[in-house]
Amino acid sequence: MNVLGPALFTQILLPVLRSTVKVNLQARAVILYLSAHSQALKNAYDNFDLFRTTISQWRTTARYTISKLADIHYAKALSERVPDLKIIPVHPGMVATNLHHESTGLFLKPFLNVAVTLFATPLEKGALSQIWASVSPDAKTGEYYGPVGKSESGSKLAQDHNLQEKVFRYIQAQLDGYIEIIQ
Repeated sequence: MNVLGPALFTQILLPVLRSTVKVNLQARAVILYLSAHSQALKNAYDNFDLFRTTISQWRTTARYTISKLADIHYAKALSERVPDLKIIPVHPGMVATNLHHESTGLFLKPFLNVAVTLFATPLEKGALSQIWASVSPDAKTGEYYGPVGKSESGSKLAQDHNLQEKVFRYIQAQLDGYIEIIQ
């Protein structure tokens, strides 16, 4: 699952970030998620064993949206466990990248090509949300932010505390043995 790399990186940096927050209260970890999380399957976490495979029976978009849902769940659960550090989940909105080129399906690919061409933020402005979350004193830990610095509630699935805990425990189990895990 695509969330493991960012989670590993974040947790490797946690000791440094926790030391930094002692001298700079604005130290933080910004965790990127995308609004695509709201399209994730409701039973996304029913079988974590699938995440150790390519999940080839699911479309690219299904795998992607589940990964983005896991990002937001991880960020929220981490923010509750590390209250001394700002953990800020943020999404940039639709940015004109080539990520949609891998989408499958006769309908979806042309639709995304048109949508990106007409509505997406230019690549040069796509990082503004992450920059805002990185430096703004107004950014609050555990609060979801969209473009640019707009507070959002996230989808119902994103707000589900039980799912947040479920994915966080899964991530910690996968990282156990490589780094110090967080209970």
